[in-house]
Amino acid sequence: MMPLVQTQQDNLISYGMWLLARQLGALELADLPGTWPLASDARESESIERARRLLNDVSDEAAPAGPEQLPTIFSFVRYPGDRRPRIRVDAPRRELTTRLDRREDRPAAELWAEFDGRLNRLPAGWSRFESFVSLLARYGWYVPGTLEAEGVSVFEQFKMVAALAHILASENDEVLLVAGDLPGIQDVLYTITSSGAAKSLRGRSFYLQLLNDAIVRAALRELHLPSTCVVFNAGGNFQLLARSTDAEALQALREEINSRLLDLHGGELFLALAWTAVDASRLSTHAFSEAVREVGRALDKQKNQAFVGIVEEDYESVFGAIGVGGTDRCDVCYVDLPPGVERCSQCRSLEDLARDIAKTNRTPVYSVGDLHGFQATQGRGSWRGRPEWFTVLRAFGYEYRFADDAHQRPGSFFYRLNDTDCIPEQPVPDCAYGFRFLANTTPRITSGDDLRAIQAAIGQEEEPIREGEIRSTSVLAGWDSAGIDRYGVLRMDVDDLGTLFSERLVTRHILHTSALSAALTLFFEGWLNHVCEEVAREWNGRASEVTADKDATKRSKLPYVIYAGGDDLLIVGPWDVLPRLAARIRRDLGNFVLHGYVREEAGFPDAPLTVSAGVFAGTSRFPLYRAADQAGEALSRAKRRTAQARDPAAEPEIVKDAIHFLETTLGWEQFREAETFALHLARLVDRDGAPRALIQMLNEVAEEYRAAGGDAALDRPVYGRWMPLLAYGLKRMWERVPRANESLRHEIMRLGGAALDLTSTDGAANWQMIRILAMPVRWAEFLTRRGR
Repeated sequence: MMPLVQTQQDNLISYGMWLLARQLGALELADLPGTWPLASDARESESIERARRLLNDVSDEAAPAGPEQLPTIFSFVRYPGDRRPRIRVDAPRRELTTRLDRREDRPAAELWAEFDGRLNRLPAGWSRFESFVSLLARYGWYVPGTLEAEGVSVFEQFKMVAALAHILASENDEVLLVAGDLPGIQDVLYTITSSGAAKSLRGRSFYLQLLNDAIVRAALRELHLPSTCVVFNAGGNFQLLARSTDAEALQALREEINSRLLDLHGGELFLALAWTAVDASRLSTHAFSEAVREVGRALDKQKNQAFVGIVEEDYESVFGAIGVGGTDRCDVCYVDLPPGVERCSQCRSLEDLARDIAKTNRTPVYSVGDLHGFQATQGRGSWRGRPEWFTVLRAFGYEYRFADDAHQRPGSFFYRLNDTDCIPEQPVPDCAYGFRFLANTTPRITSGDDLRAIQAAIGQEEEPIREGEIRSTSVLAGWDSAGIDRYGVLRMDVDDLGTLFSERLVTRHILHTSALSAALTLFFEGWLNHVCEEVAREWNGRASEVTADKDATKRSKLPYVIYAGGDDLLIVGPWDVLPRLAARIRRDLGNFVLHGYVREEAGFPDAPLTVSAGVFAGTSRFPLYRAADQAGEALSRAKRRTAQARDPAAEPEIVKDAIHFLETTLGWEQFREAETFALHLARLVDRDGAPRALIQMLNEVAEEYRAAGGDAALDRPVYGRWMPLLAYGLKRMWERVPRANESLRHEIMRLGGAALDLTSTDGAANWQMIRILAMPVRWAEFLTRRGR
């Protein structure tokens, strides 16, 4: 980020203070006038005034009698197909935090007092403004601003005013909308084999996030822009605003970055960077969406012409031979290596990076040192295969350090992870302070009983099992999972994301685009850690009630978050915890969208934003990269879920909002029924003594139903041979239980529900569970099996 000149920095900070005080009804407490600009700053604040006018600020009107409520960004999102009307949802008035389960409004005076107290902590020097941006984000996130456009927070308003005040030319109101994309991220992420896969994949995914961060930072530095010019930066995509005169600098920047990516990544990654001119007065209107479409078309064109500028200058650098040749390959990514070397420099360093991320659970900080420009990429002779992750990021001019290695130094950025109260009582001058959200849940081997139990259960792996190490897929499958020895992979993403920003966001201007991206980041990167920990703790206790496993409570159910971006995630863990985790994420997202906070609720609310999931379970020897592919295919199947149209003659419609698990796709409400049945069946067999043949019989019934054309999407069961199989099968299981155990006999008969009439085979046709039976029966089978 480029430092602002002192006068401009001070004026923007004064404006941010005044704006928050006005909207909290605290102008008297702050001893500030009711109008802007402040009399002493009138001439120096001309650029701020101009930016406010272009964004249609209405703060010249009378200030509100008291603090108002901010409608959440989800209030402006339409349901797919407009199947339901939009509803206004007010956000709780409080400071920004990752605890999305808090609903209470805080007194406005209390919020202002906290904000005002922390103003005295702002560091001196260039970093004062960047630190203030983080402070205002904490206290202005849920406070409505003063723009004509509804639903814009104080923070989003300040961010845009600060950006425009910095980039507007004196002669016109035109700015550049810049969009960037890193095609190839998914290919690089999954370019791994099985050796050290979990740590490699986690380190690789986070490295790609850091690379994207370093590229955006480099762009801001080279264009002399503050951080407020970034509209959003998530999932390998970003948007920012630049001056109308920056086109030539952007061209040079794109060539410089791609030259380095080619040198450091051998053509795997390149930066598509495009821009278009837009009048600043259109940024807060629907007209902004046309600029987004235009820059999107330019990006798509570039993706089909990777490195075209470099080819014209140096054909050999793009199409020449790469690597060292020979037969030796990296065990993880398969890049060429010199003889006798097992892993390339990059893959070794990415495992270390995964360990660094794990350390941030205990010491949740990291720092970014600014090296003040692009750095030479020399040192290729020291690389083995590909360069270390930190070597790549240094080439773009930044040095990242984590946990205990992070430092507060002049010229650096110091971030707290998942904690917005980020400015210390005694800050270091010229050190910028901020916060970042990071889903960094990491299961580690603890000392004592845990370590000994793992060693006894799975023996030694290729790498020693040590205290403090990240739990491998072998540990997740061989010790942590309930029932069958499997580890699982969960992949989820938001449904219909393509239409979310381009069509279903009612007010598609830059401020709502930024706010929607930020809200998704808050949920998927900030809240997710709480969800993982709570689900693991709850299931750890429940598993001991469902199964006869005497060691159930000793096993860790904590999943390993490999990646969680702006709208999607990839998690590895014991197979049995992941479907419950997926359901909790879907429930919480629905509540967050519909209520502005996460509240405990049994069902899955019908929200305008939904999410689908795919879960795959594999043995410890099943390669993680293939398991991730299988989970991706499961997610694709979930997104192809159909439902019967209202018109019986019409084709079924794709509705998504589903989970695919154990070769079955169900909607979330159906999934809840399946889970209840699965856990009850598992308990009957594993703890209560029901014949194991009960599961086998029900599995045969499910297969017969499928053979008869039955499907979960149908409104009513299909008749077929499954009906007598079910009726007589349950009766037979009932007879195998001793008469003395009347309660168990009763529970077996209850599996058919009140509608199941065993006096005739036709009575089975009323059993609605048959439509989804395949999943819970297989689920119960997995929970009650031991070993592989």
